[in-house]
Amino acid sequence: AGMPQDLTTPPPDKPLHARVDLDVLASAGGGGGEQTVAALAEQIRVRSTRPNTLAAHAQDWAHWERYCTIAGLNPRTPSPDALTVFVGWMITNPGPVEHAAPETLRRRVSGVVSSWRREGIAVRHRAGEDAMRAIREHERWLAEHHIDAGRGQAPLLSVDGLRRMVAACPETPAGLRDRALLLLGFAFAARRSELASLAASDLTVDYDGGALRGGVVRVRSSTSGTGR
Repeated sequence: AGMPQDLTTPPPDKPLHARVDLDVLASAGGGGGEQTVAALAEQIRVRSTRPNTLAAHAQDWAHWERYCTIAGLNPRTPSPDALTVFVGWMITNPGPVEHAAPETLRRRVSGVVSSWRREGIAVRHRAGEDAMRAIREHERWLAEHHIDAGRGQAPLLSVDGLRRMVAACPETPAGLRDRALLLLGFAFAARRSELASLAASDLTVDYDGGALRGGVVRVRSSTSGTGR
């Protein structure tokens, strides 16, 4: 009671940064420490989750709720058995595609488990183990029958394709920017997020004894969470 709704105090320029209000933490020493720490941990987890991930989990949860409605289950009651049958239900009802893609199934199960934990629901360790095993069996069945499920790997961009893309960029400031991003992204196999976060200071020209060697790009953050 009386606990502020947002217990973390992020800096104005870093809205997702997890900085704890020490006054709030200290005031919890009278017996409400565990509750306060749990609330802080949950808010930090939310701040540390990418918006795209939250959107994907929302889709996963919508599928889970539909399944639970059909099966007469409470979607907020963690159940390894319910998760396993959920996988079977999705395989049997793949929607607009002919066969459910294993990667989509894995994401659905992980999204449900993550949603439980985000709501503070106690979930046992490796709750989705049996469900993941069922997905692996489905994946083996697809391979044995030479069936490709899902979108598959995106086609590779060749040098000829890159030349055509660059030639299509207009001779405008925006076109020159796009041309530079295409060439730069192709050169160091950049992800879209890595290109979007580049600053001019991240690019330097490298010389060796006066001879031009090329460019050096500083990637501040990648999917592993570290720069390169």
